[in-house]
Amino acid sequence: MDKVPDATVESMTKRMLTVNLAAIHTSANVFTSALYNLAANPQHVQPLREEVETIVENEGWSKVSLSKMRKVDSFLKESIRIDGINSSTLSHKAIKDFMFSMEH
Repeated sequence: MDKVPDATVESMTKRMLTVNLAAIHTSANVFTSALYNLAANPQHVQPLREEVETIVENEGWSKVSLSKMRKVDSFLKESIRIDGINSSTLSHKAIKDFMFSMEH
């Protein structure tokens, strides 16, 4: 295997800490958005709770059981879509009017 430039224990540790920080930050943002959306839309709490309770009661907590929680998955995806990291950091501003062509 070729030697990686700057592959010291210190440099590799810094790189791993940076990646871990980004992953934790992203997960925390998703969780916070989901909690906010649940508080703002309490009508979704009961159906989500019922789905989780039913699946956990029948199958316990596992990767497979989590993959069967379709409502929870959809709710989290919608929370990310509405309030995700891109919605606040990658905002776009139209600076002039634009008309789309209807030609194919």
